[in-house]
Amino acid sequence: MMLWITGTSCVGKSTIVKNIIRQFDNFEICKPVGKIRCTKFGNLLVIGGTYMKKVNAPGLDGDSRGSRKMLNSNFKDVINREYSKNKNILCETQSPMFLNKDLLYWLIDNFKFKMFYLTTDKTKLDERAKKRNAGWWDKHRTDKRTIKDIDYVKSIVSDEKISKHTIELTNDDMYDSMENTKIISNFME
Repeated sequence: MMLWITGTSCVGKSTIVKNIIRQFDNFEICKPVGKIRCTKFGNLLVIGGTYMKKVNAPGLDGDSRGSRKMLNSNFKDVINREYSKNKNILCETQSPMFLNKDLLYWLIDNFKFKMFYLTTDKTKLDERAKKRNAGWWDKHRTDKRTIKDIDYVKSIVSDEKISKHTIELTNDDMYDSMENTKIISNFME
């Protein structure tokens, strides 16, 4: 099963991935293709990012350097190579480098795919960014940039084809985060 977590910056995507991987005792860091980092947890392959140490941009957002064409090609190579070897593959990103209709259509057409779209109100996003203040995005956050980000993610998840494979989850607080972790984990095979 191909599982994808998306939502705007500071909505809690990485926190949920960290909650999911806490279920596993062992892990192995690997780079099956190009610059895309992966971590294997039992029958779960997490694509992109390093969740085992403190980084500003875990997930595919941290692997978004380079051309979209090259990154999407590397991503497809990873999926083609690893899908049959892993019962579950998990990605989390909001980056247009990966969160784009071409790539998502390819996943939908070729694999068992489910997307989880995390939402909360803009005030909570702003509070989390101020508290986190970890990376460039947090330090240079503006209303215009945040609204543009929200609108972009909405435009992708509301697409007719993609929306059929998407579940929207409110992620307002830690209680929601733990409940959403359970919901997403229940889709794992």
